[in-house]
Amino acid sequence: MASATLRTATLADRAAIEALKQRCGLGGDKTEADWRHLYDANPAMRRLGVELPIGWVLEVGDQIVGNFGSIPMLFHSGRRTVPVAASNSYAVDPEHRGHSIKVLTPFMKQGGVEMVMVTTAGDITSKLCHQLFKAEALPQPDYFQALFWALRTGPVAREYLKKRALRGPTLIAARFLLPTLLRCEGLVRGRRPGAPAAGLTVERCAPEQIGPEFDELWQRRTLDETPFMAERSAEVLRWRFGLPRNRERTRIIVCRRGGHLVGYGVVERTGRVPDLVRGNLSDLLAEGDDPAVIGAILRGAHDHARADGCDILEVVGLPPRVRRALHTARPYTRQIVTGGIGSYIYRCREPALSEVLRAPEAWYACSSDGDTGL
Repeated sequence: MASATLRTATLADRAAIEALKQRCGLGGDKTEADWRHLYDANPAMRRLGVELPIGWVLEVGDQIVGNFGSIPMLFHSGRRTVPVAASNSYAVDPEHRGHSIKVLTPFMKQGGVEMVMVTTAGDITSKLCHQLFKAEALPQPDYFQALFWALRTGPVAREYLKKRALRGPTLIAARFLLPTLLRCEGLVRGRRPGAPAAGLTVERCAPEQIGPEFDELWQRRTLDETPFMAERSAEVLRWRFGLPRNRERTRIIVCRRGGHLVGYGVVERTGRVPDLVRGNLSDLLAEGDDPAVIGAILRGAHDHARADGCDILEVVGLPPRVRRALHTARPYTRQIVTGGIGSYIYRCREPALSEVLRAPEAWYACSSDGDTGL
């Protein structure tokens, strides 16, 4: 195996890193504008007042053969700001994977932040981080049970049948009947959010339209002892959901009562994964976790995702009290991680924070915490 050299990544490495990700089947389509947005426009980079790494690369000769990306983020625990580094792609060319630990180690041990987190880890990466660096798993098993609503029963039925060993006339009959049966089952069981409660209004806006009222909602939230959660100021939300390549497929569902913002949700349309177009309700915040506000946001997300051409609307994570409100709309469920440590892992620098976060109720975890969609 050729000797590999480790160094800190720079913005000038973008093209080589994106090419590496393509070779490893990890996308590799971020433009220079996307990278500038992630790092130059990153509120954490500016507000922390320190220069934090954007990742590390492995080089053999003059070729980048490995990368572990890092995105600085701001979280809050109680009334305290917690600097966090979230992973952003872990790619190593197959012939150099004997050096994989070399590029993982500086991310897990980096200074300047109080926590590192990996929210999209594969099983092998989770085990490595746990065994080598004492990383801990998110203490919420329900996080990995996705909730979803079928918006277009035809594609959902086809996806379901692909996983069943049906042939010949049986398969033909199932393809014909199952979409209708799904529609009927949804009507009978009420698998759709109800209309917003009296006094609540719902509308949509683009990420760049997020304004000062979001700051006011976030400030009201932080008056109390907040659980461990990503910052949701207007500046951070515009950055988190405003990546240039994602802007056209991301919409904010805004809920107001008496003209005042009382909650919002974020719907991000994905490509076909594997053959379904998903609308991901990737973030949701309601004042006081009010079930009526959560229900109104869900209805707005449901209607928007359907109009946007999505086959399903899906939710991953969120605290139990929020999920209970979502369950009133009778979603289907699917397990996205089975067994093992799970794909959401973290490592704290200070034992005191680590101790606090071992309690399930200490978290407000959702799929937008890390690099999903970035």
